[in-house]
Amino acid sequence: MGTPETASFADCARSLAAMVLRGNARPQRQDNPPAKTPVSPLNCIGLFCLTQCCAGHRNDRRNCSDHKCPLWPLRAGMMPETARRKGWVVDPPEEATS
Repeated sequence: MGTPETASFADCARSLAAMVLRGNARPQRQDNPPAKTPVSPLNCIGLFCLTQCCAGHRNDRRNCSDHKCPLWPLRAGMMPETARRKGWVVDPPEEATS
C-alpha cells in the first residue's frame, strides 16, 4: 500500500475493513509494513472516486456532478472543512438536496 494515488482500491478496502473490525481510529501496520504509511479511510474514499467514478481524471473528481452520492462531500479524500479551505465545493447545491 503506497500513497493514495498508487494504492489499489483493494488495498484501501482491506485496510478500511480491518480498521472497522478492530474498532481502531487509525489503520495498523501489518507484519511486513510497506515503506509508506497505511492509507486513511478518507484517502480510500478519494481513491475510490478517482478510480471508479472518474476514470483517473482528477479534474472530473473535483467537478463531480453526482450531488446525491453519499461520498460526494468526501470525494477530495479529506474532511469537508479542510477541502472547503483548499477550494473544493463540498456543499451540494439546493436543487440536489431536495
